[in-house]
Amino acid sequence: ERCLDAVGGALGRPDLPTWMQRTAAGIPIRRTLGLPRRLRASGVPVALLWGADDRHYPVAFARALGRTLGTDLRLFPGSGHALPFEQPGPLVQALVPFWRQAGDRSGADGQRGEHC
Repeated sequence: ERCLDAVGGALGRPDLPTWMQRTAAGIPIRRTLGLPRRLRASGVPVALLWGADDRHYPVAFARALGRTLGTDLRLFPGSGHALPFEQPGPLVQALVPFWRQAGDRSGADGQRGEHC
């Protein structure tokens, strides 16, 4: 929450946490229930990166999500729900190799894959 307050202030949107909650609450749950299975079936590469101390979605949820997605889970100790704000450097260090590997799957002709 402290991180969201700081980001909201920097963006000139001090109500950012409230706005995010209202936005998320407006997404019908039926639109998201099958998303992990559809994502896995699509063949799109997935990096599942999670704050080990996330109080909103605990690690048990992340492990189950990883199984459904068919991907590994990488936990970031000392980070909660706002991983990009709490540990931006380690997050980028984890994402760059993933993006490179995903880019290597784009095709021998150098063209972007259908999911890029």
